[in-house]
Amino acid sequence: IIQMGHALNKQVIAEGVETLEQATRLQELGCDIAQGYYFGRPLAPDILTALLQDQPNWLPLSGRPRKAKQPSPKAKMTNSKHLLREPG
Repeated sequence: IIQMGHALNKQVIAEGVETLEQATRLQELGCDIAQGYYFGRPLAPDILTALLQDQPNWLPLSGRPRKAKQPSPKAKMTNSKHLLREPG
C-alpha cells in the first residue's frame, strides 16, 4: 500500500498505530505520516486549541511566526504532526 501510494505521488498516512514496534515498522517501510494512541489520545477541541497556542512550533509552517525555526529535513517522528519522515 505504501509503495502504491508513493507511485501515485501521494503521502501515505497510517492510522491506528498503538505501539513503538508498529511506528518503527511503518517508518522502515517509508510511511509518511502516522497517527494513533501511541502518539496521543484524542483531545477535546478546546484543549487542542490551548495546546497549539502554547506550542506554536506545532503549527504548520504557514501558521508559524516568521522567526520560528524550520524543522530539519532529517527523518523524524514527532508527537505533534506524527510525521515519520519529511516528504521529498
